[in-house]
Amino acid sequence: MKNLEYLNQYSYKIVEIEEIQLYSYKINYSETRIIFLNYIRELYKGLKKKNIFNKMMKQGMYGVTIEENGKATYYVGTKERNDNLHKIKIKKGKYAVFDCEGDNQIDIAPLIAYVYKNYSLFMDFKIDLNYCFEYYANNTCYVYIHIIA
Repeated sequence: MKNLEYLNQYSYKIVEIEEIQLYSYKINYSETRIIFLNYIRELYKGLKKKNIFNKMMKQGMYGVTIEENGKATYYVGTKERNDNLHKIKIKKGKYAVFDCEGDNQIDIAPLIAYVYKNYSLFMDFKIDLNYCFEYYANNTCYVYIHIIA
């Protein structure tokens, strides 16, 4: 796992995006966060085993975590229409975007946790603690943290 000390001076950029329609695979929250993260890893392993993962990466793959009533749901999908998958929309709005400098869960999950725990204390804006998404490109994950207006 990467040392998160570098995040103290980690840069981000603010972007504004339009709503994005995704067609996604879905994992519901389980008993604990550890089990939930394990289910997400298993989802990705299954996509790789079925030769779906690389196709999704070429199309532009998104991972979306939505939390409601203390329970998170994780979706992984693309913009390519597939009515056999769950339809979700990424919220239109402003986002703080962080380059995760990798595309493995071991890099991504700690970054998101760190941002939620620390950045809300000293950023010039408020973040939505219940909504974020990842965008994967060029072997890197970009974490988008929703900014509350």
